[in-house]
Amino acid sequence: MAEETEEKTEAAEAPPEKKKKSKKPLLIIILVVVSLLLGGGGFFAWKMFFSKKTGEHPAEEAPKKVEDLKLGTNYPLESLIVNLADPGGKRYLKITIHFEMSDVKLKDEMDMRKPQVQDMLITLLSSKTYEEIGTVVGKKLLRQEILNIVNSRLKLGQVKDVFFTEFVIQ
Repeated sequence: MAEETEEKTEAAEAPPEKKKKSKKPLLIIILVVVSLLLGGGGFFAWKMFFSKKTGEHPAEEAPKKVEDLKLGTNYPLESLIVNLADPGGKRYLKITIHFEMSDVKLKDEMDMRKPQVQDMLITLLSSKTYEEIGTVVGKKLLRQEILNIVNSRLKLGQVKDVFFTEFVIQ
């Protein structure tokens, strides 16, 4: 009977030793994975935020020339409000446009032709529907149409670009 009690005690003690042995490799694997993740994250953070040497950081570019950064003369127009060509005429557009001109001399001509330019813009904008100008692609096409119409009237230079600083459809 003493032998049976000793065997039961040994049997009861055996499984915990196996559990301790099986936990050690799992613990080592977890520690290795965690240390690799922390090391990789640290290296990534150092590379992205602390390493600022020229040519080493991919986001850095060569400095641009001042000539490349020059903008043309800016010519703003007052806000225009027009009814859109939607059925029922319940939608309207409020738009503010700025022109980038090729030459400073063009500013005087734009001042003289301002009523003509505004009339052309009102005519063009009131012929548009919400579906035509409500998307990004529609706005890009509208910008190109405005550029073509305005440049067709100018004699002393050209408008290089058209910027919408306000574009509200209601």
